[in-house]
Amino acid sequence: MSRQSLSNAPETRRTAWPLPAERLLLAAGTAAPERGLDAFHAWRRLRAGAVPPAERRLLPLAWWNLHERAGDEPGLAIARDAFHAAWAEAIRRETASAGVLEALGALGAPPVLLKGAALVASSVVPSGARPMFDVDVLVEPGRLDAARALLFHSDFEPILATPASARAHLHSEGFRRADGLA
Repeated sequence: MSRQSLSNAPETRRTAWPLPAERLLLAAGTAAPERGLDAFHAWRRLRAGAVPPAERRLLPLAWWNLHERAGDEPGLAIARDAFHAAWAEAIRRETASAGVLEALGALGAPPVLLKGAALVASSVVPSGARPMFDVDVLVEPGRLDAARALLFHSDFEPILATPASARAHLHSEGFRRADGLA
C-alpha cells in the first residue's frame, strides 16, 4: 500500500472494516516483528499530527508486539505511552470491579468475563495491550434481577433507562458508576 493511497483514504467514512491507517497499526500489532515494525514506520510517516481515537486504541498492541525488537526506538514512544496508560486503566478497572464480580459470584452463579476482561484474565494479552473501557460479564438469565439489584446496591446506574418489559428482549444492559467504572 503506497503512502499516496493512504493519504487519499476517506478517513471520515466509517464501516465495519478498518481504515488504511488502522490496518497498518493492526499489522504492527499482529505481524512478525520485522514486518510489524515496517508497518509501524509506514503509519508514523502517515500520522505526523493528532492520532484519531480508533488508531489510538491500536497503539498499545503495536508496542507490545514490537517493544522487544525495537527497544527504545524514539518513534515507538507514542505506542509505549499508550500501552502504559492502557495498563494503568486496566489495573484500575480490575481493582474496582473485583468486589462487584465477587459479589455477583456469591449470588450462586459466578459471572463469566467476556471480551477484553476475559483476554486479560486468561493472559492471552497483557493488561495494557488491549484498552478497556468497561468490564463485560455474562450472568445466568435466572440471576439477572439479583445481579441488577446488586449493581444498584453498589452505586451503579443503568446507562440507558430500560423498561422492565423490554429487558427480557435485550442481549445486554450497560451500567456505570459515578467514578466511571462501567
